[in-house]
Amino acid sequence: SRASSGYRRASVRRPGQPQRRVLSCAVGNSSVLAARATGTGSRDSEGAPRGPRASTTIMASPAALNALLDKTSDWDKDERYMATNDLIQELQKDAQLDAAMERRVCAAVLRQLDDKSTDVQSIAVKCLGVLLKKVREAQVGEISDKLCSLILDGTDELRDVYSIGLKTLLRDVPRASGEAVAGRLAARLVGGVRDDAKAESRVEALENLTDLLKRFGAAVAKDHGAVLDAALQRLDDPKNVVRKRAAHCLAALALTCSEPHLEKLTTTLLRRVDAAGGGGGGRG
Repeated sequence: SRASSGYRRASVRRPGQPQRRVLSCAVGNSSVLAARATGTGSRDSEGAPRGPRASTTIMASPAALNALLDKTSDWDKDERYMATNDLIQELQKDAQLDAAMERRVCAAVLRQLDDKSTDVQSIAVKCLGVLLKKVREAQVGEISDKLCSLILDGTDELRDVYSIGLKTLLRDVPRASGEAVAGRLAARLVGGVRDDAKAESRVEALENLTDLLKRFGAAVAKDHGAVLDAALQRLDDPKNVVRKRAAHCLAALALTCSEPHLEKLTTTLLRRVDAAGGGGGGRG
């Protein structure tokens, strides 16, 4: 019965007014209350049909979110996966998070990028894409800084996961906050391109720098010179994959860089082509 399952329905009728049905459902320590007019031909005081009710933004249920966040640390990987999947559903609702909850959700999702289960890692990346559209700019900046640090200094086994997370951020972050985030990332990614220690870091840094330039190239004009020099340097990298990523990065840079930078790029490339053709020693 509805009574045994936690539901209660009551009907209230007032003279001259349509019947209203009230449905309440208790969920943990919170309750959801919905009201719906069921009379036909409902009119206002002047006889005109009533319009739809105005929607209001509500705060996300702390009890529901806290329960899901606790499960993201469960010993069972299936529980962690399902909790993150349910968290995505909660974040997609028209509800706001307070600052404290934002920080806790961000920390939980970032922690799952290090999860031993690849399925949990994948769902965490998906959750990250939803979360970026929900949290404030400060939290987006912290997420970007964390992912960039993991790409440049994290473990080799998970670097591709971190890179996917940062690419997701660059693709899905709202433009209003994305330009500020791009400014924070550009210099750090250039530093990763110049790093001679790890070829894997150079590859991921170049890929993310390319994505950044494609969407926010004009917003990081102050870094174009450094990007140009670093990418041109990597055209001589001993790793073929690094050379290819450097070429892609230069192509993205050419779309938004200034005339002097574009002239330097074309002149340098033409000189290299001539040298390779004359000496017959091109890399191919």
